[in-house]
Amino acid sequence: MEITGKILTDNVDNLPEEHKAHAKGDMIQEGWNCVTNYRHAVNGRAWILWDNMYYAITVIQEAAQYIRCHITGRHSTDALFMTVVLSGDFNALLYPQDRQYGAPVTIVELKDFSYCIHSLFLNEIPCKGDYYTWTNKQAGDDTICSRLDRTMGNDECMLQYSHVQTEYGETFFSDHAPMILNFQSRDHNIKALFRFFNVWTDHPNFMPIIEKKWRMQTNHGRIKRIWEKLKSLRPKLRHLNNAKFKGITMKIDQATIDLK
Repeated sequence: MEITGKILTDNVDNLPEEHKAHAKGDMIQEGWNCVTNYRHAVNGRAWILWDNMYYAITVIQEAAQYIRCHITGRHSTDALFMTVVLSGDFNALLYPQDRQYGAPVTIVELKDFSYCIHSLFLNEIPCKGDYYTWTNKQAGDDTICSRLDRTMGNDECMLQYSHVQTEYGETFFSDHAPMILNFQSRDHNIKALFRFFNVWTDHPNFMPIIEKKWRMQTNHGRIKRIWEKLKSLRPKLRHLNNAKFKGITMKIDQATIDLK
């Protein structure tokens, strides 16, 4: 399997002590760089491993629950500029099916995390691998599996890196599955996927755009007409996004600075 040009993130509760971290990192992928947050969490809850031939990573901030960093590609002009990527163990469920076995998922468990994700205008990056990313590693009736680990991106991330997938690996010594992100492997002959962002619906121009296109008349059958109308909406909605929502994270940061 091709592994160059990838970044692996993990957020776990039972990692080895700090002096063994790099040795364990070599067991996962030999020769990759590794950064952890042992200085803020005694059990090193967050790890990031990356291939130094393809990426330069600068740590900006660390805490007990996260590592914030800047990622730059070494062999291309691509950079995560104005891009927000949140990856790790959120320790929260987003959908009713996110826990297998154990107590049934309640609406109360989903409410806060769902509100947070929508308030920050984040979308989950497509993934492959096992759906459940955490297990209590118990046998029989005591087994519980949950989907706690995700990678989220803002609108710039979803538009610029639409080819990126989160690949879930084996759990190794952790009870969480590591997440592998490949930002460089892109087939330039494939058009970027169209993604719909819920925040568009709050804009006053959204419904007029939809209504205008939906009144469009064609001579095709009903299904074909619907397909053509949806297709014709893509450039209009992309224009709305670029005009009103692109760089929204930077705009929020600037507004915060101005208020101070």
